[in-house]
Amino acid sequence: MATRARASTGKRSTQARKTSRTAPKPRGLLERLAEGPVICAEGYLFEFERRGYLQAGAYVPEIVLERPDLVESLKICNLTNVSIQTTDGKAIIQSPIFPTLLIANRQDWLAAPQDTKCYVQFNPLVTACINHLTYRQFNYILYMEYTHRLSRWLYKRLAHNYVQASLIHPYTIKLSTILRDSGTHQSERGANNLREVKKALEELHRKRVLMQYETEILRGRYNRLVDAKYTLYPDMDFITEVKRANNRTLKLRNCTFHRI
Repeated sequence: MATRARASTGKRSTQARKTSRTAPKPRGLLERLAEGPVICAEGYLFEFERRGYLQAGAYVPEIVLERPDLVESLKICNLTNVSIQTTDGKAIIQSPIFPTLLIANRQDWLAAPQDTKCYVQFNPLVTACINHLTYRQFNYILYMEYTHRLSRWLYKRLAHNYVQASLIHPYTIKLSTILRDSGTHQSERGANNLREVKKALEELHRKRVLMQYETEILRGRYNRLVDAKYTLYPDMDFITEVKRANNRTLKLRNCTFHRI
């Protein structure tokens, strides 16, 4: 629960006014939430509450009692490993999305509500992103509305990497890069891969992420399809979204600098 300290009278009040002129006043949680999502240790609970799945309780969220399907999703993340490997196959890091998960059941909560709690520990990579402010704000609701998994991957890639999005600076990416980094199924027929990417790009166009896109087919011997180069032109809605994310990142870094 956030509280706001009151400035005392006399010398302390004068000193506080002088300090406020030299150093910017830290923004509160409500001000940060007004600009967009805020990632924190219990961020998934805020997301559930905002979507109407959760009713804030004193100790245990009502989602544990009323939405077992969402709790099941947390359990899946607890059992899903994230593994980063080098090109030679040696693992660098391997850890579940949620290494530690403590979810109370209804019986425990009804028997002793004050002693029953929930706990979720983030993956160390997520924690590192939060600590170093290397994560990016993006439209999570739009992300979940995509019907194609490849559409989600492309949208997230653009949101994370296309920080200079503008009409005069299109984004280019190759078919081979998409197939390699997205983990999507690769067909032996190049035409099938082209068709799947086209479905994803068309969906990004319908969602006003892309204004248009161009496809350049790269062929080799015997006119065989070797690769394809895509030039993506962002929609104004997406450009506005990227500018907001850039502005929020800058403000967060400035706040961190002043706290240090």
